[in-house]
Amino acid sequence: MRNTKIVHRVTLKHMKMNSRRTLISVIGIALMVMLLTCVFVGKDTVYRYFVDLGAAKSGSYHYAVYNIDRELLGKIKELDPIKEIGVTEDLKYTEFDRTGNPQKPFLNIRRYSAEAMEYMNISVTEGRLPENGDEIVISRSAIEDGSSIKIGDTIDCATFQRFMSNTAESGSTVIQYPMLEIPAGETVELPYNMFYFVPGTEFGDEFYETHEEIHEMTGFTHTYKVVGIIETPGFEEPGCAWYAAITQVDESSLYGDVFNALIITDEKKVPANFAVTLGEIAGYVNVHSNDSVLIFSGNSSDNSLNFIVVAAQVFFVILIVLISIMLIYNVFALSYDERVKYLGMLSSVGATGRQKRSSVYFEAFVLLLPALPAGIAAGLGIVRIASDIGAPMAQKLYDFDAVQSINLRPALEVKPVTVAAVLILSAVTVFISALIPARKISKVGPVESIRGNAGKARKHGKSKNPDKLITGSAEGMLSSRSFRNGRSRSLGIIRAVSIFLLVTTVVYFAASLLMQMVDFKLVDDTVHYKYYEDRDYAFVMSLSGDDDCDPDEVMNSIKEMDGVTDLKVCRSSSMMFYLDNSELSDEYWDALYDILCLYYPEGEFSRETFNENFKERGEGTGNPIDVLVFEDEDFAKIAKKVKAEDYEEGELPCIILDTASISTDSYRIYGNHARDYRYLQIDSPLVAEKGGELPIYPYTLTREQAAELGYEADQMAFPEIELDGPLNLKVIAKADMDDLSDYLDGDPGFDVRIIVPMGVAGYMERLSTDRMDVEIYFNCDDEASLSKISLLEKQLVNDDITGIFARTSRVAEFKEIMAYLIKIVLVIFTAIASSICLLNVYSSISALMVSKRKSFAVLKSVGSTFRQLLTTELLGSARVLVWSFLVAAPFVAVICLWLSKTLIRRFGYFTVSFPWAYVLIISCAIILSVIIMTIACLRRENKIDIIDEIKRESV
Repeated sequence: MRNTKIVHRVTLKHMKMNSRRTLISVIGIALMVMLLTCVFVGKDTVYRYFVDLGAAKSGSYHYAVYNIDRELLGKIKELDPIKEIGVTEDLKYTEFDRTGNPQKPFLNIRRYSAEAMEYMNISVTEGRLPENGDEIVISRSAIEDGSSIKIGDTIDCATFQRFMSNTAESGSTVIQYPMLEIPAGETVELPYNMFYFVPGTEFGDEFYETHEEIHEMTGFTHTYKVVGIIETPGFEEPGCAWYAAITQVDESSLYGDVFNALIITDEKKVPANFAVTLGEIAGYVNVHSNDSVLIFSGNSSDNSLNFIVVAAQVFFVILIVLISIMLIYNVFALSYDERVKYLGMLSSVGATGRQKRSSVYFEAFVLLLPALPAGIAAGLGIVRIASDIGAPMAQKLYDFDAVQSINLRPALEVKPVTVAAVLILSAVTVFISALIPARKISKVGPVESIRGNAGKARKHGKSKNPDKLITGSAEGMLSSRSFRNGRSRSLGIIRAVSIFLLVTTVVYFAASLLMQMVDFKLVDDTVHYKYYEDRDYAFVMSLSGDDDCDPDEVMNSIKEMDGVTDLKVCRSSSMMFYLDNSELSDEYWDALYDILCLYYPEGEFSRETFNENFKERGEGTGNPIDVLVFEDEDFAKIAKKVKAEDYEEGELPCIILDTASISTDSYRIYGNHARDYRYLQIDSPLVAEKGGELPIYPYTLTREQAAELGYEADQMAFPEIELDGPLNLKVIAKADMDDLSDYLDGDPGFDVRIIVPMGVAGYMERLSTDRMDVEIYFNCDDEASLSKISLLEKQLVNDDITGIFARTSRVAEFKEIMAYLIKIVLVIFTAIASSICLLNVYSSISALMVSKRKSFAVLKSVGSTFRQLLTTELLGSARVLVWSFLVAAPFVAVICLWLSKTLIRRFGYFTVSFPWAYVLIISCAIILSVIIMTIACLRRENKIDIIDEIKRESV
């Protein structure tokens, strides 16, 4: 015991003598603790914040189960992961005689248990929430629309369901939103978001000539007292026929046999894809996962998103531990020579191998003591700063700007178990790092220690000619000899530089893959015109074949208004034309088949079935083709950029958007659940080649086709021009989204798209009874003109034309927001990890320079100048860098290949690009860092007096 204390005292003295290396070690360990704190506390903080954001919009519940009875509720309660359950009940509608809006004559009465009321995060603007079944709160939108209702008033409810009957003798009534079809002579229940046809208006009276809205009473009646006004809940859509009204209920007082349940689960017990378990009980279509809350815990309904979250956490933790182990191991390994001498002297007076091992562990413990609190405090500060930076962008994920202004600051989520995990993992990492040096030290005898040749076996025999290994100069010879003689320290630098390159490259590559995953999973399959980027306003018109509106007149009227500049017009259509299945490539069909197979038990969906039902459905069947239309001038610019072929007057040019993708998110089969997520990139969806023709067909029937099918010609609309066959477009180019990045953004998804000029679009419209949508983008700084344009929009709506006038500064897309958040994490992690690596490199170079003090003294004593010494060391650094890159390259290649293969196998086929430019930049930065550190360390050594160098022990 006494000898052990002496060993520890000598160790402390040794650490004080080497204060610079000790400080670097403490900083390195503190950075490791900081990173671990960022990962663990950061994950908890982000999770808590997104739970709060999700609760602010859709509620804090984890799962919602709809249309269940008491028997199914009992089965759900028996599941082990269930922590809490609240119930809700939709009593349907009641007349609201104090409405201020004739288009909203009803209240939708919903009853929530106290638990469900809490989960749904109902926000009171005036008064309070209901405390019993006789009290009710009303949506604020009713007050804003002019209702006379106020707190203290009573409401008599007699609830009913809404139905619509089509009394016409033939045909069907089709309403596009909400999607509804009412065949003649039938009655259907109206969806919850169905609007109201107001009697006494021209449109309403015309509709009720052949239709009747029927109210079927449910039998529920009650009188409620209004006790509060609440923020308009998310389920109350602006166009629906009612205002939300919420009261309280407990499970035993539910009126109907069918109700809903909101579930909170125990995160420690919930298995992967718990939604499937609930679906097996209540039916998959009746289960909703609140993924905005669950995704960051890795328990969402989407296994692929869970995989991303969990894999990212595991990846970062493993990488941090490996970086830290290499840093601390390098520190102990580089101090081996100095430690051997003083421990050798102690062993000569009785110090055992165990006591010598304890010296290394004791030093690790001493280094860990100040690093733990410093690292945890710094980590909490980083999480605080990063969360504040990312919070405004994160809020946009929930479209808060479009509903209400919410300023929700993230709160640090510091759990005792998280702090314990950081402490334990940090301690284990440090002691694992010290394990090999400690065992190596314990095996060195006193004689070898004192002589200073421990672990240095001499090789006898004729030495190699050094001239073969050097550049021919004296500095080159010295550099070569120094590299071989100081091999262990040179290897320390090689390890440090290799790890630096490995970590920065792998982190960047992994983040790039993660961004691709986010892109695949969370981006809607749409393509947008990019004119919104530098134009403040957009006027969009959705036209049908019988609309009298002339879009050119609308465009010209806007263009001539004061203050309107930079006007651009685009057009588009999605269901006007189709192409024959034979025009789709084998790659397209293979991708579709692979996706469809995931919706059936493995091996059940055969190629023959697929061909019969999809690929070879028969003559006249085809695939819709989307048409994107640019003004002729912009089309010419696009054609020039993609190196399109010239076309003759009278030809109909088109550019094929030669990229597509399909996934189990973008292509679904109703009622079926995909076995797994899969994303497939389609590099060339069409067989048509540049210079060839693309035959497309209008969906409109010609008179000849109508006659063959037995339709009455006077009851149908026919196109202005009728073709006897397809419309043949000339393919002047094939381009992908990168080629068109100045004009389009988004993801083409599974839709096949072509680009045509405005002149061709005008001819195509004459072949169809339908019309293309119009998008007008412009800037305007005149308030009077903006008011006129707003009135123009309302006039179109009154004429039953869908017109939207809005600012183009839309809420950022999910992909952009997630990219921003991931970049924040990437920058912070890379910066701290690079700091650890730089400390490792500096510690290695510094130790090498310290070990050469006597050599420098001898060389200077025979006339070597600083410049010669610098040349020698820079040549040595060059050798070290070459070896470092050679060592790192195969590891980087293997890890990046493994990451890409793993994700491709997990998600599907997509193109992975290695970041060569980034690697080049990082390599240059590493080379520059090594040169600067070498010069700085050599300058420090050069300032020491030559006599002192000779006398001084190398410590």
